[in-house]
Amino acid sequence: MISENDKKYLEIIENLVNQCLNKINDFYFIRSTFAEIIRIYENLEDKALQTILQNRSKEILIAKDQSKIKKYLEEILKAIEDKESEIEKTYIDLGETKVDSSDRYRDDCIKYKDKNIKDVEEKILNSPVYQEKLHEPLKNKYWGKNCQHARLSDNLRIIYSYIPKKKFKFEAIVTHNELDKN
Repeated sequence: MISENDKKYLEIIENLVNQCLNKINDFYFIRSTFAEIIRIYENLEDKALQTILQNRSKEILIAKDQSKIKKYLEEILKAIEDKESEIEKTYIDLGETKVDSSDRYRDDCIKYKDKNIKDVEEKILNSPVYQEKLHEPLKNKYWGKNCQHARLSDNLRIIYSYIPKKKFKFEAIVTHNELDKN
């Protein structure tokens, strides 16, 4: 999944690479443009794509043959295109599973309605990678062996049970102390 910042950077890089392709005979333009591209790709959050761009940029800067430079420029565009067309994956793999909530959880949501519960639920479900504050497994088995918790606030935790592609259920909102006791 591409972050919003990376999307902006990739759009700029893509435009600069296309400018280089249009001025393939102008080595000075290409080298100066790649100095700018390097400054931009160093800000990318996606380290794998950053590495691809870094390697191709080095090859472009040392290449003397126009056909090689063109090939490397096209490889950069292909890498960007592949990244942009990637299916957005999330850490929580629901498959066709419906998100469910227990009666206790619904009651807890009313009790803690002043908290940003919906935002945290969205983050739990849509995060592309494991995040300790959202997907931390429970150390004790009081809530069940497939339970995890997410931090709602300094003192509150959302407990949920999750079996990939089979089950996802918000179970309760508990205090940090209650979580440690059980």
